[in-house]
Amino acid sequence: MERSFQPFTAFTTAKVFKDGRANVLCNQFVDQLSAFPGIKIEDVLLTGDAAKIMQGSIAKKEVKNIQFITSNVEVFRFYQKNLNNIFPDGKAVFYAKQMQIVSPIAHFELWLSDVALDFTTIDGVHCQDFQVEEQH
Repeated sequence: MERSFQPFTAFTTAKVFKDGRANVLCNQFVDQLSAFPGIKIEDVLLTGDAAKIMQGSIAKKEVKNIQFITSNVEVFRFYQKNLNNIFPDGKAVFYAKQMQIVSPIAHFELWLSDVALDFTTIDGVHCQDFQVEEQH
């Protein structure tokens, strides 16, 4: 389901990260998908420690590495081509199934998964569902 043109603000609203600038960058990262016809914002998910903290799987701690994941190769390629729009001051390193972006605010990563991902939505933020993983 495509969404109407309204900026994505869930990271800022939920105050996912202590540094408000990191929340703004995450909003912008997800919001870039609004320019991609037929893609849903659920096609890119918060993962790693930040997602685990939001789901209560691990204790709260400072997260220095902000990770996202997608199983949609077109989304992954889209971000490869458009990273400068989101991180104009960042430096990017690209691998076959991962990209790392070091910005003055935080270290970001995007991973490409070979399998479909389960997700959960917490305070408007779409996260990889680690509860499903723990049940197996």
